[in-house]
Amino acid sequence: MDLREFACKFRLKTIRDGCGDVIIPGRNGQIYEWGSRSFGCLVMAKSVRYWNATRKKLIDAGFRVIQNGAAEGTVLFNPQDGGQVGLAMKAIGPKRKRVVTESQKAILVKRLGNSLQGGLR
Repeated sequence: MDLREFACKFRLKTIRDGCGDVIIPGRNGQIYEWGSRSFGCLVMAKSVRYWNATRKKLIDAGFRVIQNGAAEGTVLFNPQDGGQVGLAMKAIGPKRKRVVTESQKAILVKRLGNSLQGGLR
């Protein structure tokens, strides 16, 4: 599974970073491809305490720490392991893509039509 398939499966936003690599951004870090079978998770914590607590949970779940800074670090995880995926997403806080139902879609189209009519006077 590559990163785009992973993002599509979990309704996550992807962007390209400064190097042109595809990443999944989050409030506290990012997820990226690491080799052919694992993903990297960069956790940029708000505090040392958050990173230490998060790192302990990730290690207990089978993540492998490859960088350990004062308030940030990088861990590797298996994208096929549901438990690891959930913890990685909780650690970085990614934005999920909204799923719009047909009734919500109709309401949004109606609102757009009303706003366009009001603005074209």
